[in-house]
Parts: sequence; C-alpha cells; structure tokens
Amino acid sequence: MQNVCFQQLALWRAICRSKIAASITQVTEPMELTVKATLKDGVLTITIPVQTPTESASGKTLVVASSHGNQPTTVMIDGKPVVIGLNAYIRK
Repeated sequence: MQNVCFQQLALWRAICRSKIAASITQVTEPMELTVKATLKDGVLTITIPVQTPTESASGKTLVVASSHGNQPTTVMIDGKPVVIGLNAYIRK
C-alpha cells in the first residue's frame, strides 16, 4: 500500500510541475508592450491602447489597459529613465 501511495504522490508532483512549467512559459513569453511616454513643457503624457475588458487576477474588476508591470520608458529625468506601472480598469 505504501509503494502505491508513493507512486501516486510522484505522479501528482509530476503533473503539478508540468502545469506550473506551462503557466510560467505562458507568462514569460515576450509580449509587445505599446506603452509610450513623452515629456513636453513639464507634462508627462502616457499613451496606451485600450483592450477588450478582461477580468483582473482578483476577479473584482475588468482591466481595460495595462503596462503589465513596471516598464522603463525613453523619457529621462535627471539622466534616469522614467518607469511607468499602469493599470486602467472598470468596476464589475
């Protein structure tokens, strides 16, 4: 009986590892980010395309635009790139 339990546990671990690896692959695939930023006359303008509303990770809102984390831009202040993290959403 103990040997069967170990085999089932090994199979379960292999399945979980496979699913985790698949989800990591999906998340880490390169995606085209189209967040653009400009600085003119002291005004930072951020442009990002609006997408079809997609449920957020928490399920509480619908995301309509996202930078998918903090993204460095070509805008420089004091010699350093401005980093933008942007989420636009609507309530469910």
